[in-house]
Amino acid sequence: MPTVALNGTDILHVRPDLKTVNCPYTMKSYVAVPAIDIDVAVIYTAKSDIHTLVEQVDFISEVGWQKEKERLDNKDRKTEIY
Repeated sequence: MPTVALNGTDILHVRPDLKTVNCPYTMKSYVAVPAIDIDVAVIYTAKSDIHTLVEQVDFISEVGWQKEKERLDNKDRKTEIY
């Protein structure tokens, strides 16, 4: 990912994986930052079971919001959906 925030800093001498590149259109100098290698992913879902199977819930329509609110209200939770 290109950034201008690291231009002119000493971090370019310490981190050999950061490279300076020039934009072919504007000829401005950017620092190319490599993508991070992650080991964890966070997935939010509104409905799943104990086997980690996930079901997509329709939040688009008002009916979908009402269905989800009723489902959550049946679990004795205080639910506020706006």
